[in-house]
Amino acid sequence: MVPQMKPYNVYLQEFIIRTSYILLSYVLSCILLFHYIEIFFLFESSPFLIIFEGKRLILTQVTQLFIIIQYYVIVIGMVFPTFLFIYHINYFFRSSWYVYQLRLYSRFTAVFIITFIITFIITHSLILPNVISFFLSWKALTFDSVIKIEPEITLFSYIKWTMNFKFVFTFLTTIGFSLVYLTPHFLTINYMYYFIYLYKRTLLFTVIFVLFLLTPPDLFLQITFIFFFFIFFELITFFLCVKMYNLFKCTFNS
Repeated sequence: MVPQMKPYNVYLQEFIIRTSYILLSYVLSCILLFHYIEIFFLFESSPFLIIFEGKRLILTQVTQLFIIIQYYVIVIGMVFPTFLFIYHINYFFRSSWYVYQLRLYSRFTAVFIITFIITFIITHSLILPNVISFFLSWKALTFDSVIKIEPEITLFSYIKWTMNFKFVFTFLTTIGFSLVYLTPHFLTINYMYYFIYLYKRTLLFTVIFVLFLLTPPDLFLQITFIFFFFIFFELITFFLCVKMYNLFKCTFNS
């Protein structure tokens, strides 16, 4: 007689199998990233080398190169298994979710992935080169008779700063758009409007405080984040005001 498995054993076995797939994909991602590490250096330094051909990146210590490779392989290697993790989450809870929950999860993950990819491409190809150009534009202030400014960047500082900038900016933007998409499915327009109206200052202070903790200690970068957040926040407020106006208008006409 074959012993019957208890329900929690079935879910535990499935959880172990799916977790093993994710861990195996993470290990394979780390191996591939380490094998093609030169492509990473070319990709990360391309915004700098395309705009500033005459400047160079300096590596002062061999240990810094090891830290860069270690950080890149371990941290960036988590990005690729994330898509597999989203897939396994969907199929692990499929038997216990309702149809509308599966549809909402599928739409949310689609919005999250598409927003993340688009934001990352825009940040790497447009925003990051302009930020680098601003910081290295001090050469225009050179006076040959007094002082000569020739900025040079270490490879360790450049890689560390650009990766933090791109991923923090990309994740914050992606989470913001995803929350904007997800919130109307759980809250009514009236509740969201009055919540933002009553707690506007608290929300602004909380988000700005979190931005200051997550972003590098750079004044220009922090001001840029605050500027884009204010625009994003005002657009949400304007959208809610329009929705409230249309809602009251339909209610009054009916």
